[in-house]
Amino acid sequence: MPPFMIADRGGCPFVQKVRNMEEAGVAMGIVVDNSDEDISSIVMSDDGTGAGIRIPSVLISKKDGQKLIDFLKTASREELQQISILVSFDMSRPDNRVEYDIWYSSSNDLALDFIQDFMKLDHRLGEGALMTPRFVFWVCEECDEEFMRKNCFGGGKYCATDSGNDRIPGSTIVLEDLRQMCIYKKAYEKPSTRRLFWDYIKTVHRRCDSVLNEACSINAHKEVKQLNWAETMQCVTDSFSTPDRNKWHDPETTNSMIDRDIDYWAKYGTNLFPSIVINNSTFRGQLETQAVFNAICAGFADPPKECSTVLETYDVGHNVEAGIVYYDDGYRFHHVVGLFIFFTVMLFISLCCYRRFAKR
Repeated sequence: MPPFMIADRGGCPFVQKVRNMEEAGVAMGIVVDNSDEDISSIVMSDDGTGAGIRIPSVLISKKDGQKLIDFLKTASREELQQISILVSFDMSRPDNRVEYDIWYSSSNDLALDFIQDFMKLDHRLGEGALMTPRFVFWVCEECDEEFMRKNCFGGGKYCATDSGNDRIPGSTIVLEDLRQMCIYKKAYEKPSTRRLFWDYIKTVHRRCDSVLNEACSINAHKEVKQLNWAETMQCVTDSFSTPDRNKWHDPETTNSMIDRDIDYWAKYGTNLFPSIVINNSTFRGQLETQAVFNAICAGFADPPKECSTVLETYDVGHNVEAGIVYYDDGYRFHHVVGLFIFFTVMLFISLCCYRRFAKR
């Protein structure tokens, strides 16, 4: 298998480009940027079609890519045989608590599906992992008044739209985002009530049929017994600079909770959603529960026992050294011994059964 392939950026999405390289039979893909820019802000993210890709890939700057290409063009056969490329794929591991953010909008079914499915895995980690919901808002201060009235607050400072669902206006999405912020704040005050947030998401996703409006939220508050509708809405009201709901659309109105997420988005946002950020590093794989759980487990300085099975059977990182990609396929000495004992016992049982059959 050739150790790596170099391809210029452009022509097709990152996912398709890496898949093409994998199908060509290489062990790693290197994509060279097609413009002189800071690549640290560029995410080679999965666009939803990356399932099944097994090789790692990296994006390098146009300058560095040209150096590598120039060397390969002029290198002798002996130099090519000695070429060594070292690439590490590491998750930051500052301590024994992993902090991860879920960036989404309350109208996004894919995000709600993920949160609902991931609930059990988050509960397994307990206080070892801190999830924070983060919400994406748009600014449209130049939009016409009718659009802003329907989809925005604060004179276009806080907008939301769902192009795939015209049954729900953006202002309704913003209010539900704020309710979920408030429910999270209440639920995560102490460990014993953390399930409230997850239970609420599960309930509204089941009840609302893609129209997560005020009526649906009221019914969900009734079903999740420890939630109080009046308390949640008071939290939403307090987040606006004025308690007068009729003025929430005015340009001078601000919202402290939304402003906080907008500032956080500028620092750690991923330029796409739904998405996951783990220990301030963007998760670049497919938004699938087990894959995200594997990545979270890789973020512990000393992984808890809940992660031991994952880390023993699946290498969440890949080491690329000397032009060769090494994969940890998960087999350990005790696995081999266990299999040997199992097959030995099965052989013994089979021989005993055969002897009894032969005697009869």
